[in-house]
Amino acid sequence: MAQGRFVEDVQVSRSNDEAIVAIHLTCPMRFLADTPLETGTLLEVRVAPFEACRQLGGGAGIYSEVYRPVSGHLAHLLELEYESLGLGDSLLHVRFDRPVDYRVSQRADLRTVVLTINLQAAPVLTEVLPETPPDSPADDPQASAPAGREPLASRVIEPRSASDYILNLQSTREPVDPGIARSVAAAENLHLYVSETTVDGQTWHRLRLGFFASEDEAQAALEDLAPRFPRSWIGRAEPEEIALAREFAFPAEGTAALPVVAADELPVAPEGAAPGAATLPQEQIDASLAAARSALLATDFDTAIRLYRQLLQTPGAHRAEAREFLGVAYERSGRPALARAEYESYLREFPQSEGRQSVQQRLNGLVMASAAPREALRSAAAVESGRWDITSGVAQYYRRDINQFDAEQAEVTTLSALLTDIDLNVHRRGSRLDLSTRLTLSHMYDMMGEEDNGPGDQERISYAHFEIASNQSDWTLRLGRQSLHNFGVLGRFDGAHFSYGWAPDRELHATIGFPVESTRDALDTDREFRGVAVELDDLIGRWDVAPYLNAETIEGISSRMAIGTELRYLDDRRTFTSMIDYDTEFGELNTALVLATWQFASRLTLSALLDNRKSPTLTTRNALIGQPVSTIDELLLVWTEEEIRALAVDRTADTRTVTLGIARPVAERFQINFDVTSTEIGATIASGGVPEIPGTGPQTFYSASLVGTGLFSSGDVNIINLRHGESDSFTTSLLTLDARFAIGQRIRINPRLRFVVWESLIDGQKKETVAPALRFLMNTRNHYRVELEIGSVEDVRTDLRGRSAASGTFVNFGYRANF
Repeated sequence: MAQGRFVEDVQVSRSNDEAIVAIHLTCPMRFLADTPLETGTLLEVRVAPFEACRQLGGGAGIYSEVYRPVSGHLAHLLELEYESLGLGDSLLHVRFDRPVDYRVSQRADLRTVVLTINLQAAPVLTEVLPETPPDSPADDPQASAPAGREPLASRVIEPRSASDYILNLQSTREPVDPGIARSVAAAENLHLYVSETTVDGQTWHRLRLGFFASEDEAQAALEDLAPRFPRSWIGRAEPEEIALAREFAFPAEGTAALPVVAADELPVAPEGAAPGAATLPQEQIDASLAAARSALLATDFDTAIRLYRQLLQTPGAHRAEAREFLGVAYERSGRPALARAEYESYLREFPQSEGRQSVQQRLNGLVMASAAPREALRSAAAVESGRWDITSGVAQYYRRDINQFDAEQAEVTTLSALLTDIDLNVHRRGSRLDLSTRLTLSHMYDMMGEEDNGPGDQERISYAHFEIASNQSDWTLRLGRQSLHNFGVLGRFDGAHFSYGWAPDRELHATIGFPVESTRDALDTDREFRGVAVELDDLIGRWDVAPYLNAETIEGISSRMAIGTELRYLDDRRTFTSMIDYDTEFGELNTALVLATWQFASRLTLSALLDNRKSPTLTTRNALIGQPVSTIDELLLVWTEEEIRALAVDRTADTRTVTLGIARPVAERFQINFDVTSTEIGATIASGGVPEIPGTGPQTFYSASLVGTGLFSSGDVNIINLRHGESDSFTTSLLTLDARFAIGQRIRINPRLRFVVWESLIDGQKKETVAPALRFLMNTRNHYRVELEIGSVEDVRTDLRGRSAASGTFVNFGYRANF
């Protein structure tokens, strides 16, 4: 944290049935692959940091950051954790409160990873499901989506519904062992039962415990049972299963289990009787109709639904009443989609019935409710006008580093500091305007003092802005310290950003401000920029275009005059991003980039990157690099503006990078990633008293990683990463091992190991580094997370002078709290 963060910001927005999670990174990283874990509630995104990330400490060790964005609920986002594995790849762990249907893409700035969440579509969880037994089908279909319902996590609230959450303790092809079942201590109000279902001709026996009133209640019970049933998961049962389960008596050993049939196994014939359905006596039909009517009037909707579905299994005139009032029961129990389906089936099956008019009216009401205009939803929200929402996060960590730079020297404490982060978000929803503000502050208290060569106290202001947004028209104004990495804006700035949507998928952006070099800096008005951009989404099919113009001055003279455009394409399988940035003041191409990914049905992912850019971005300010002065005014005493611009060009290198990658799941619990990168940083030219900086020459890096999930227990993640690099002057190899083991639901143990070998091809110098670390994390039941990490680094250098060794240890201990 003292070296700076790798995640600059996490922004969440929502429009209709789509949410966008934009993860803004401090330095450029390339998206490699994504892997869904833990039945879709945890997403692992792998990114590869570029060389510029080392300036923040990337590659210096193992590092992690945790974020819980205030607007995360818009995308069901709970938490995002960034983890650096050293010189190799880094991980973004994105945790949701439910399974989600998502797509991952990356913007052309290479600093923004975008998750597009489809809030309407039900996710298909058939890929990596560590909770299911290894000999099961791709997943237990009943686990993610009980018949007639969306998956468990797609419903936030279902009014007036009975307790229907269950724990699926195990799924086996063999009958459940009565001894194992009887060892489960179930509370008096819970039912332990066996559900039998057939999948692709195979009979599955599922030991289940129910029924819980909420997912939280089921989760609490799961914590006690997870050690014995590591592949257990939480689901929701249909009313038919609930009713039959309550009649279930676990059999004695050796007898057959009473099958509890899931709702989708009760065939409902669209017309007439289902094939093979038995005809019930009229007396039994009348009795069932009467019982169903009574249950419906008594708001016992589960019983009513079960009886009406059973009545639809037999032919007769009663089917019209059963179909109509099955829809009524679904509607009154808070399941409009199922009610609508029943009403539509009624109209198709009984087009001339007397009840057609009333059914059509009910259907029209449901259709109108689901098609309510966006403005009406906003006006309804205005009832809460004037409501203030305040959320805050506090993190405090103590960090201590001890190093021994030579085996013959004494140990030296190089850092002893208390690191504090505060993130405050205030939001007020109004009838016409929404107001919000954000303040993010960091402080490092140096406990060593300057007399012991401590770094000194440091304060950072990452964000300090106020935002106003209109409820009546689509415009937003943000004032203060903020950050942008698109539309030609080069990162953090103090200023204003205005956006206006004048039509669907059409948005105008205007930005003005003063660039911020470091979050430790106060307002600096010597540099100023102005920019304008237009976003044209779906301009041609799925293609988005965003042309922009951006002008910057420094101390009154022109520093940058950029015109450019971003071009994006995104569908269910492919992403394409490109950017062109040309500086008319210098007549130079600043950036030309193409980034593409293609994901196949087998989840094989291909990726490619072509990146040609100036490093650093070409501006007049680059002329100050290597000079003994710090202002352009001082340079103007010696050189003209034109000569200063020529110096800026000489100080700027050309960087070229080409990367090809492939990622693919292997078997059920593994994913392998491989990529090759060729990069070269060109030389700078000697001028103005500043010597040239030689180029790196061509460098090639090969990287391979294997990710295994659920290998030892439910929810564990294990990563092996190999990386090899070579050039005309050196070779390097890296091995990292990372494992995360869950103990219950709140504790995680995270051992790590990094081994690096670097060897010079010029003078034979060799360096070997071994860095083990162990991290302990505990999430409490309330708002706190406690973390302890200890580690060490051992460096052995071999050169013409012989062999030398250096070592270091560190401890990092603290907490995070979110309110």
